Amino acid sequence: MYGTVKYVTVNLAVDLICSWEFCARRHEELIPRRLLIPQVSQLGLAAQKYQAATQNASSNLSVSELQNNCNMFVASARQLAKALEMPLVNDLGYTKRYVRCLQISEVVNSMKDLIDYSRETGTGPMVSRICHALEQLLDIFFCVE
Repeated sequence: MYGTVKYVTVNLAVDLICSWEFCARRHEELIPRRLLIPQVSQLGLAAQKYQAATQNASSNLSVSELQNNCNMFVASARQLAKALEMPLVNDLGYTKRYVRCLQISEVVNSMKDLIDYSRETGTGPMVSRICHALEQLLDIFFCVE
């Protein structure tokens, strides 16, 4: 699922869009939490054990116990790093970043006629959109090609 818009704020000045803000309620996770929770929990546990061992200096921990705690911490950190590096792909084997770039490209490509019209007429985006839409409707109504 891609973003669901909670609210949209558009700031207009004459014929220019000054800003465009939106807030998404639901969104797609780039890295699913279920992949990270075990590694983060294990890393936290290793850190707590190491901290407890170092704070209890009177417990006379052996070097091997401290080394084991340190090794567990390093192993947990490596697993977390590995989970973060994993490329997330869809059913066709494309990464989410690549698919998003294709989607953006498709949107920009669909706006090409409007961008060209805006440049040809020297009008801003809002006026161009209205005039271009009216021209297309008139062309359809009068069957002009």
